[in-house]
Amino acid sequence: MLSDLKRLKRNVKVICAAELLNDVGASIQRPALPIFYRMLGATPLQYGMIEGLSSFFGMIGAAPAGELSDRVGRKKIYYIGHAIMGFMRASWGLIPSFWLLFPLRWLYRLGMAIRYSARDPLLAESSTPDTRGLAYAAYELADCIGSFMGPFIPILVLRYVGQNIDTIRKLFFLAAIPNLVSTIFVILFARETVKPDKPRVEDISYSSKLRLIAKNRNLLNFILITSLSGLFMTTVDLEILYITYGALNATALITTIMYVFWTATTVLAALPAGRIVDKTGRRSTVALAFIFHSISATVILLYHFVVPSIFLIPLAFASLGIYDSFLSVSSKTFVADHASVENRGMIMGLYTTLEGITKRSLAPIIAGFLFSTFSSSTPFIVGLAVSFASMALMMKMTTEPSVSLKQEF
Repeated sequence: MLSDLKRLKRNVKVICAAELLNDVGASIQRPALPIFYRMLGATPLQYGMIEGLSSFFGMIGAAPAGELSDRVGRKKIYYIGHAIMGFMRASWGLIPSFWLLFPLRWLYRLGMAIRYSARDPLLAESSTPDTRGLAYAAYELADCIGSFMGPFIPILVLRYVGQNIDTIRKLFFLAAIPNLVSTIFVILFARETVKPDKPRVEDISYSSKLRLIAKNRNLLNFILITSLSGLFMTTVDLEILYITYGALNATALITTIMYVFWTATTVLAALPAGRIVDKTGRRSTVALAFIFHSISATVILLYHFVVPSIFLIPLAFASLGIYDSFLSVSSKTFVADHASVENRGMIMGLYTTLEGITKRSLAPIIAGFLFSTFSSSTPFIVGLAVSFASMALMMKMTTEPSVSLKQEF
């Protein structure tokens, strides 16, 4: 299966290397962030509010950034997003109050949105339709390998230095280094796929592109189902929150180890996801992803209500990792198949915006509310029900995209 990677073009490999570095940094800071909130005195609801609102205001920049990348090129938008994220990670280690995380997390999410809006079409345009799933799977594999490698740094630091707020602050500074290195890597080695001086097949306004999307019922249904389901789906952050504030009162070391289980399965699932997407179709792979999400939520509920064995927790994180890999590869491929080079940045940026608003912005607020108002198990009960409903709607309301567009790059 690894031999399939030889079919990928240079640009895909460059992007994969940059994403691996970025996610080494992301996985250094991500498991420690809920602990940092708690150390600064934040409640689960305050944590959810800050994370949700900062993500909302940040991710709405994805579609405009994607439209800009359609016009001026992908590469410069891509590395600008990388740079913003790196500087913001370092800034978290300087703040005295959790409320100050809001503007800094917002700018971080904005940089993430800018990066997504250029990276996803750049990958699509650096592959052909029959290798597009493989290209997104290779990116997912690199992304997950970085996420797998990164947690070993905080594990060692926390094990031998100890858990305190100063140690957490130092982890944020460490997390910024690989991201800034990836920025330089993209500047030096990535190749542009959009030539601003080249005559354009179509040059239409932003609002006209929105109307074109609205007329594509298959794409619109897909975007609505996957975006709205994200409001209630389980995320790795929610499961970390569960074991931090709920069942286990876990330390930063435990949350980091559980994060490793999640990243390990995303690594193992990435290439199989790409092969399934290219061989059997985009839509069926999304449905399969929902099945793994259901397994993860079910395991958490089994732990909560039936068998309170700590050995179930890694299984929940592992199932969630498979879900995340399969959904990421199949959904990006599905959306990319419905776009031409001239509007792919805007369309994929719009999808990123909607996904970000629902999954990364409103979902933490909803989860925090359900967690605090009802019980720590409630978000998982709701997520399980939504998962089954989304799978049924996906099979009923969407069809497999028909791809005839061949890439020029």
